[in-house]
Amino acid sequence: MGARSLIFLRRREGVSAVRFRRFIDQELAPTLANTGTLQELRTQNFMGWKKGLWDAPNVAHDNAPADQFHASALLSFADEAAEKAFFSQLLLASLSPRLTLFCPAAHAYQLTEAIPFVEHGPNLTAREGPPTSFHYPNCSPL
Repeated sequence: MGARSLIFLRRREGVSAVRFRRFIDQELAPTLANTGTLQELRTQNFMGWKKGLWDAPNVAHDNAPADQFHASALLSFADEAAEKAFFSQLLLASLSPRLTLFCPAAHAYQLTEAIPFVEHGPNLTAREGPPTSFHYPNCSPL
């Protein structure tokens, strides 16, 4: 598996969802991808919660704003040394001022294991292509 990091991003108050999504997709993702050190990069923008779309009885979706995330980035590296080198790059330091315009918080975790979300269902790794949904139970803050 090499080494993987998962980063959760929170949208700054006052930044529209459209502007935030544009920043993630058109600026942050290309900048990270062009570092030349990543083996894989996956970004995801999360939809806002609306009761009509997420009608799940007995499930609390009304998390406090400080506990809500609006995007994530999964970064894969050849090994832990490459991961450590990536997070100490000057490029990331130069990206920080721009990132703070859109995100008041970024939470990065080093993943130690990625297992299919469905544990007792069909074997998701046996089908063609990558599994579509993962659960990351074993991760630690970077």
